[in-house]
Amino acid sequence: MSYSPESVVYQLKVVLLSISPMIWRRLLVHSDSTIADLHYILQIVMGWTDSHLHQFTIHGKRYGIAQPGGVWFSDDPRQVKLSDFCFREQEKFLYEYDFGDSWQHQIRVEAIVSSEPNQDYPICIGGKRAAQARRLWWSMAIHGTAARVFSVLHHCSPFRNFFRRFGARQRGNCGLPRGSAYSPEMVEPRPLRLPSG
Repeated sequence: MSYSPESVVYQLKVVLLSISPMIWRRLLVHSDSTIADLHYILQIVMGWTDSHLHQFTIHGKRYGIAQPGGVWFSDDPRQVKLSDFCFREQEKFLYEYDFGDSWQHQIRVEAIVSSEPNQDYPICIGGKRAAQARRLWWSMAIHGTAARVFSVLHHCSPFRNFFRRFGARQRGNCGLPRGSAYSPEMVEPRPLRLPSG
């Protein structure tokens, strides 16, 4: 993606609401990124599978990528840039993923900074705790939010299918390498590669 020279970088903190202990990510995202870009960024950094409906609520309006049989949005998410919202520092908006389980993500603009010329964006620069479905099940079971536990169980199968579709057949349950130890603290700060097209 090419960025305009006057674009800035948003430092975003993404918090998955209603989960304890807190699951969060800190991202650096170019202001020229689109709503569609931000959706894919969130799918990658949170470990979701992009197999459910989603929506952003920004300044009281809904945005997202329409799916057949799902929610329709009035704006093309590939044309709406983050810079169009004129975000201010500390401003917040919501991202909801999976309308059945309603995973609510609060996104806060922590800082607005100049882009560094030799830095790839977007980049995940920090976070705490893993957010994939089976991992969330354990977190919820341990921390007493059992009301959602049964609705989360079905997520593991679509997650395995996600990895099969993209050729990572050596993976075990929910995408963990076979025989690997799970750590709920697993977060990997890294540059992100968005789907092309």
